[in-house]
Amino acid sequence: MECIYPDVSFVIDRQTYKGWKVGTRALKDHELVLITAGKGSVTVGNRNYPLKENDILYFPPGLIHALNTDETNFMIFYAAHFDLAGKGGRLPLPVRSHVDVSIQIRRLWREMHEVYIKKPYMRQWKQNIIFQNILYEIFAVSRDNILPKNLQRVNKVIAYIHANPYKKFSVADLTQIAGIKKAYFMHIFKAITKQTPLKYTLNLKLEHSKNMLANTSLPIKEIAEICGFNDGLYYSRMFRSAFGISPSAFRAEMK
Repeated sequence: MECIYPDVSFVIDRQTYKGWKVGTRALKDHELVLITAGKGSVTVGNRNYPLKENDILYFPPGLIHALNTDETNFMIFYAAHFDLAGKGGRLPLPVRSHVDVSIQIRRLWREMHEVYIKKPYMRQWKQNIIFQNILYEIFAVSRDNILPKNLQRVNKVIAYIHANPYKKFSVADLTQIAGIKKAYFMHIFKAITKQTPLKYTLNLKLEHSKNMLANTSLPIKEIAEICGFNDGLYYSRMFRSAFGISPSAFRAEMK
């Protein structure tokens, strides 16, 4: 499976307690779980597996399973429920695996949960992108190093965009970075981010300008120019379209 396009519906940060369990069930969506501390067990069919820190669980739709925490060393875990684009898709992961979870993976899970709870602008987009990076990191450190090629290519483009938020990009520039044909790049980029590459870069510039309006005293025109908008009227129009308020009115509200 080369292409993975998850759409996250909700995120959990769970600290279990004595007697906590999830009874036998089968989900309609997908669930990925990271055990961050403690112990427990998962039952799949007639088999029971012990769980410990850094174990990863993957429950595709329809898989019958149950969870229990340890009687004294209670489990703590993150979980994300999600759908996959396409028909019948699933992650190339076993039900239970153990990986060397990095600080980066834990940080990404924490960040995704914060985005889910705080509901910032473009929450769905943000949490999907973070989850993409979680999957990227998991595949990168997994024993067989199974990294979907197209996920790697698009993540490379996204990382480059975020490292150069004020730069003006063309689709040709981004396609060259991805190293794949334009039509295919456009298709997988939009499937992952729910936006075209140019819309994605525009929204990122607007987010940066919004932060500068709230946290600096720079003139609005200068902020627009720093963020790559040479036309002040165009910048104001795009800002209002994205946030429902003009840059000047937004800054006034922040005072």
